Amino acid sequence: APPVGHYVGCDSPPRTASTHALLAWFDSVHNCSAPLSSSYSRCPSGTCEGLLCSHTLYMSDRCWNPRAVCALALGSASGLRDCSPPLLVVQGAPEAAGTNFWANQYVTVLGPAAAMGVTANTSFADGLRLHLGMPVLNFGLPAASPKVYTHRLAYQPGLSAVLAQSAVVVIVLMAARSSPNNAASGPQAVDALDVRLRKSDPARAAALRNESMRNAHNDYVELAHAIRSASGTRVSPKIVLLWMSSALL
Repeated sequence: APPVGHYVGCDSPPRTASTHALLAWFDSVHNCSAPLSSSYSRCPSGTCEGLLCSHTLYMSDRCWNPRAVCALALGSASGLRDCSPPLLVVQGAPEAAGTNFWANQYVTVLGPAAAMGVTANTSFADGLRLHLGMPVLNFGLPAASPKVYTHRLAYQPGLSAVLAQSAVVVIVLMAARSSPNNAASGPQAVDALDVRLRKSDPARAAALRNESMRNAHNDYVELAHAIRSASGTRVSPKIVLLWMSSALL
């Protein structure tokens, strides 16, 4: 059977303390002018699918750990008939171009900054890759919520296909603060609101936090259902919800 996909190539940010240099590199990748640009030429739209497309990669954060951004091209085994833009993943070291990943022989990781390796010397996904000796595709996103991934599965057929054919999908627990309530929908807004309400209206603050918790619970159920539904007649991947309570610096 053909592989689900393969690595097209990887690019690494400059090892510098200069925020300007890091942001310049980020813009070059987003604008398809970095070495990864060749991976976009296969699709007329010239666009990417993944975390860099929506400017959601920590580039100014000194605790940002992943040191390579890699493009994945999907093959016929992915089930996609039309040209699909490459998916982008983050990892600690580049992967050789042409490296294949096969159905039920790789792991995918979803989650917030903790999944990417922020505040850790080695990201969870990289540690898992070394321990298992198999491809681990890290689709972590900063400040992610389960709903973010549910939306992405709806409009990114490439991501849906890759998750559906994983042996295991690891979902790193995401903070409920990133799930909406009837007063706010973004983590900064929730944080600011929480600070104000804790001082002026603790009961209202508690109600909003509980609402976000309930929404997060429902969104996890919805995400698991979306992943399994994408599997179609294939055996659905195992889904593991991982709690990460601390990071060793």
